[in-house]
Order: sequence, then structure tokens, then C-alpha cells
Amino acid sequence: MALYRETGTIDLRTSPAPRFDLLKLPLYTTVTMQFSRGCPYMCEFCDIIVMFGRKPRHKSVEQVGRELDILRAQGVRKVFFVDDNLIGNLKVAKNLLRFLIDYQTRHQYSFSFGTEASLNLSQDEELMTLFREAHFRWAFIGIESPDEASLRETHKVQNTREDPLTAVQRIHAHGIEVLAGFIVGFDNDTVSTFERQYEFIVRSGIQTAMIGLLNAMPRTPLYERLQAAGRLREQDSGGDNTKLSTNVVPLGMSHEELIAGYRRLHERLLADGAIARRIRSKNRFFGRSSGGPALEYGAGASLRIVLRFFRRGLLPAGPVRLWHFLRSFPWTKPWQIPLT
Repeated sequence: MALYRETGTIDLRTSPAPRFDLLKLPLYTTVTMQFSRGCPYMCEFCDIIVMFGRKPRHKSVEQVGRELDILRAQGVRKVFFVDDNLIGNLKVAKNLLRFLIDYQTRHQYSFSFGTEASLNLSQDEELMTLFREAHFRWAFIGIESPDEASLRETHKVQNTREDPLTAVQRIHAHGIEVLAGFIVGFDNDTVSTFERQYEFIVRSGIQTAMIGLLNAMPRTPLYERLQAAGRLREQDSGGDNTKLSTNVVPLGMSHEELIAGYRRLHERLLADGAIARRIRSKNRFFGRSSGGPALEYGAGASLRIVLRFFRRGLLPAGPVRLWHFLRSFPWTKPWQIPLT
């Protein structure tokens, strides 16, 4: 088996449309597209800048339109832009969003979009409005930590420009759901970090929180720093954050404390009460997406979702879970039913 290694950069403007016809698209709830590669930031642990560089490169909006035409003809309705930071170049991103707004208007809002972006999305009112009007329903954001010291340690300065809780609430207010990544195990983290992570996630209303142990990926600045300091464990980094393993020797706690705290953090966040608190927190701030149907799945489909959830998820679990659900249900914001 040969190993393909990309050398140099690829001009995305010459990339052909993916062979979507080779996929059984009706089996997919969401189909992925890529508009750009690269990210201008310098997060120490991230291997994206190693692979794709710090200068974002992008396709033309005409290429995006042709790919959307193919997907629309196949009945696809949800598209996830897998760019590691869609807003790495703000001018280019806004041009894409304006194109998508026009496309959606011409085609009766055929798509719901999602993507990955940096937290500074919250600092640009025009950008958030364009996201909403283009019908972006969710954005995955690498928040990593509510602790400024940990963010500065890993050079994620774009997350220190304002309170991250305020930033998430502002994005939610524009009808864009924040899905977020978090990391534990930074040099500045201690056993008290897990409690702060828990409180932040619950108070922010982030329902999908992907929490990982810090791992040093080869060729990243973090890997090189820890290798020079003799702080790499004899273990494959792998990039799999579900194995309760890390190749980093932590500073602020023992390895055993890190693993135990990480496990406990997941257990607490997945408890019925914590899930209910997160839903209520989000409902307080979440705004309505503009454009497209008020209920993304239609009134009938949304009602079926609720009834199915009652039958399969609530009634068998007993009165406590049912009580949490009833307290968290968005009675006054029906467009949030599928998200809830």
C-alpha cells in the first residue's frame, strides 16, 4: 500500500466536483462539502495549520453553486461545510454567504447549512446576520476552555477577546446553534478545571459538547515543545479522544487525576438534570433563524419527533426524566422543537 503525502498546496479553484453519484445519498442525513482549507490562527495543539497552512485557500462561489445543484437534484437538504474555519478569511466568507443567500432565495431555501468557525464569529454582527440569512443552523466552534490562562498558553488568543459565555449567547441569539469542542489537560489545568468546564457548558446551553483529552499530534508546535521537554508518553496520539488516553504528561495534576476527572465530567454532563439545564439555558437566548420554514421539519414531522421521543425516551425512563423534559420544552418557541 502506497502512502500519499501532499506536498505544497492545491489550488481549490481547479478541484472538480466530488462524485456524489457514487454515494447512496438517501442514507445520509447530512452531506459534506468543502469550500476552503487553511486557518490563520496558531493554536499550539492543532495540526490543521501543519497540513493546510495558515493562508486560507478557497473554491469559487460558482463551484459551490454547481455542487449544490447536484445535491439539490438528489434531494439532499442538509449540508455541512467541513472547512476547519469557514471564516478564516472574512472578506471571502462574507462573499460566499451573500452568494448562498441569493442561492437559497432562488431555490426556496432548499438547504440547511452547518459549518466550523472560530469564536470571533460573535464579534461581527454583519457576519452573524449573513450566517442566519443563508440558513446556517449550527456552527462547530473550538472553545477549548473557559480559562483564559489555558487559552493563552495554547496561543488561542482569538478566544480571549471577550467573555466566551457572552460570545456563545450572542451567536445563539442569531438562531445559530453552537456545537463546541473542549479540551482538558493543558499545562494550566488543575483538578478544579473540570468543575469550571462543567459550569460553563451548562450555563452556555451548549447541547453538543465534544470534550477531549489534550493530545500532542506529530509535527504540531505542541508536540515539538513537549518532546523537547521530555513530556511525551510512550503512546500513539492517534487523534482518538474516546479512548481515555493521552500522550501528554500533565503538569497541574497527575495522569490518574486527569483521566478520572475527564470521565467524571462526561458522566455529570450526561445526567438528565444537566441536559435539562443546558436546554433551558439555550432556550433563554436562542433566536429564530431567518429564511426558510419556521419549523425546519414541518409541523407534522416536528410533532412526530416529540411523540417518538415521549414513547421511546421519556415514558420508559420514568417520571424524573419526564419532569426534566417538560420543564425544558420550548413551549413558546416551537421552531426549537427539533433542536431540543
